[in-house]
Amino acid sequence: MVGILTDNLYPSGSVVQVKQAFTQTTAVYTNTNTWTNLGGLQVDITPKLPNSQMLLSGQIGCADHEQNTYLVTFRYVSYRGNNTTVIGQGANTGRVGSTAIRGTASGDANGIVSIVLPQYLDSPGESNQISYFVQYNNYNGGNFYYNRDKGNNEVFPSSLTVMEIAQ
Repeated sequence: MVGILTDNLYPSGSVVQVKQAFTQTTAVYTNTNTWTNLGGLQVDITPKLPNSQMLLSGQIGCADHEQNTYLVTFRYVSYRGNNTTVIGQGANTGRVGSTAIRGTASGDANGIVSIVLPQYLDSPGESNQISYFVQYNNYNGGNFYYNRDKGNNEVFPSSLTVMEIAQ
């Protein structure tokens, strides 16, 4: 029959499966100059096809910071067995991540910011379970407020979506 897909046959570009982590959990992070996983943003996925790619999309609902001058960067990472892999070009070099927020000393009122991470394609090349995370690095120290504002008056959710795409 024409137009019927079997479990082992997906046209190139087809979405094979979608997994998402969604969290409204709030946190105050004080780590400095260390890459650390953001709470609640973990997606575990087992590829159905060994040559598929994983499309990663992430959004941080809101972030705020205690200091007027700060830099917080974000990146995607995967854990495969005992291996940690940073995803995205340049995302493992110095302070470089997938995206960042920065405040300035020129009257920044520490307003909350929503962050959309760039989409990336990962080519795992295997069929074992993969865990994807979003990490942050709080370079200037001080309190970094995740999914909430400094006064804890507003809370916004964050998400990480992983789509397996057939090749």
